[in-house]
Amino acid sequence: MKYYATIFIVLLLNLSRLFAQNITYDMVKTTIDSVLNFEPQLNHGDYLAIDLSELSTLSMTDKDSILKYLHNFHKNIIETTFEELIKSDSSWNNGGYLNGFMISFIRTYTLANDENILVLVCSKIMSGDAAFDSNTSFRRVNNEWKFKDFVVTEMY
Repeated sequence: MKYYATIFIVLLLNLSRLFAQNITYDMVKTTIDSVLNFEPQLNHGDYLAIDLSELSTLSMTDKDSILKYLHNFHKNIIETTFEELIKSDSSWNNGGYLNGFMISFIRTYTLANDENILVLVCSKIMSGDAAFDSNTSFRRVNNEWKFKDFVVTEMY
């Protein structure tokens, strides 16, 4: 029993280290800029919806700043999850497409072999046109996260 308790505690410590990364405004802004600049023809519609719910360590001040920043790209910003969005967008119920487009932060993680690399996994959806998933990586240098790269991992 003691053996299992030790394994459980080690697992919890590793999970807490994995999920306790402090996501910052600059990291989210860099990811949004990268996502919006890739396939910019998908950046249209009645609204820009964003799902920040998976970024639990993002401060409320940073979250508010992100929402304000998004007004540079679209006048109608909706903070919501995809599930909530499809319930509220009548075009989804009438034809299975969205009247706007969505950026969704799916998860964050550090690399197993290098905890100095943090990855934000994000998707952009413009139903009826296309969608893609991406990884935006940051490297910790002198205790600061610096942009490393942006890679599209899937296109639909």
